[in-house]
Amino acid sequence: MGLKPKQIIDLKGLMGDTSDNYPGVTKVGEKTALKLLHQFGSIDNLYKNIDDLKPSKMKENLINDHDQAIMSQTLATIDQDAPIEIGLDDLDYKGPDIEKLRDLYTRLDMRQALKKLPGNEAQQPKKNLHYVVLTDANLGQLPKTNLPVAFEIEMLDDNYHVSPQIGFFIGTKDETYVSTDVTLLTLKPLSTWLAGHELAVFDAKRNLVAANRLDLQLPHIGFDVLLASYLLNPDQNSNDFGQIAEDHDYTLPLDADVYGKGAKRQVPDDEKLFTHFAEKAQAILALRPHLLKDLDDQDQTKLFADMEMPLAKVLARMEIAGIVLDQPKLTEMGDQWTSTMHVLEEKIYGEAGLKFNLNSPKQLGEVLFEKLNLPVIKKTKTGYSTSVDVLEQLKSASPIVQDILDYRTVAKLQSTYVAGLLKAVLPDGKIHTRYLQTLTATGRLSSVDPNMQNIPARDEGKQVRQAFVPSQPAGRFSRRITRRSNCAFWRTFPVTRICKRPSRRTATFTRTPR
Repeated sequence: MGLKPKQIIDLKGLMGDTSDNYPGVTKVGEKTALKLLHQFGSIDNLYKNIDDLKPSKMKENLINDHDQAIMSQTLATIDQDAPIEIGLDDLDYKGPDIEKLRDLYTRLDMRQALKKLPGNEAQQPKKNLHYVVLTDANLGQLPKTNLPVAFEIEMLDDNYHVSPQIGFFIGTKDETYVSTDVTLLTLKPLSTWLAGHELAVFDAKRNLVAANRLDLQLPHIGFDVLLASYLLNPDQNSNDFGQIAEDHDYTLPLDADVYGKGAKRQVPDDEKLFTHFAEKAQAILALRPHLLKDLDDQDQTKLFADMEMPLAKVLARMEIAGIVLDQPKLTEMGDQWTSTMHVLEEKIYGEAGLKFNLNSPKQLGEVLFEKLNLPVIKKTKTGYSTSVDVLEQLKSASPIVQDILDYRTVAKLQSTYVAGLLKAVLPDGKIHTRYLQTLTATGRLSSVDPNMQNIPARDEGKQVRQAFVPSQPAGRFSRRITRRSNCAFWRTFPVTRICKRPSRRTATFTRTPR
């Protein structure tokens, strides 16, 4: 601007400032104000030499708005005479008051902030990251112990029904045993050793399913870090062991930091992998006593031991059993819906008078609102909205709208429930979904890969349910049980098994969230 800092006050006095509501001089903007200040230096000098200006509308405005200019100059000047009672020495920062912060963070349950305070590093147990690589030759060297041992079959992906198994670890109090050869688990020396010990794991269901893929039945799993942490904090939003360990003030690298994310996710070199295994094994053993104590303090020990742990094992068996899909029947439905889609397409093209991409909201919007001149209900940043609620409001305006809605319904059935379900079938002809036990704060189970809780029950979509068949015909006993237990079951807070027949017993289980 060619001004000294102090001249900014005069600049604002002349041009004003709308943000602070300084009026300035009428018709004087930044350009004119700069020109005047370059010539006169200040507002005071400008008005002392106002007669030197040539007659103009600007000169007239300057004279008429003299008081306004002086007021704006005053408003733009920072008052340095405020009654401040402290000096610069009082502002010398001497660092945080650690003890006050510790008390504050503890009272507000700000665990992550508390963990970062100086002095908290000593709370971390000393880690021994030494490991022993297991081979055929040294399986007999595993020591006997009466204490629980940490165990995990490690997999890269979330879907443990199909994810590659990249190794396993067994952690005792003194040592961690690791390997990338999961077939060692099926050898008698190791399977016999495991059968004689209680296992502590992270995600029992995941490990049970992984072991089953090796035709291995895991022995007693007595503790699950994931389930215990979930009961203590149902709002936890991650199933990454590193994140959950951090929630309980224990430092453990995130899987994403070790394996990478997305397309870059891969198995690291053996040294990095085995070190991560050793860290996980130590984390399981270190967190177990603290989590058990917290469960006991919150009166959740019975809930953990009598409901959640047994439920994890039941869910594992359900997932392993899988759901039989009649693939020919579903394929036949898909063919019928594909034919229906073609018929609807041709009908819509005839009503529109041209062919266009039905799956393009932009092209569909142009046809409906520009070519057919239907009333515009809603616009988006990219054009006309063709959402379901908009089309529902336009049904009476043109028959093409109902046909578009019908086309979308059939297309959804074809892509999601035919192509999607057929893609999820594994080589045994079954769908093996995953039931998420630790996702919702209410305790409700959810289903993924694929979601088996959103299979349509109405209209055309209910036909999809006919493609699910029992794995074997129901016998006399199972039919009798079905008749006698016409019940619905919800796993929520509280969990209640309610029978429709009043004469039957109603069993109620209550889960107490934190």
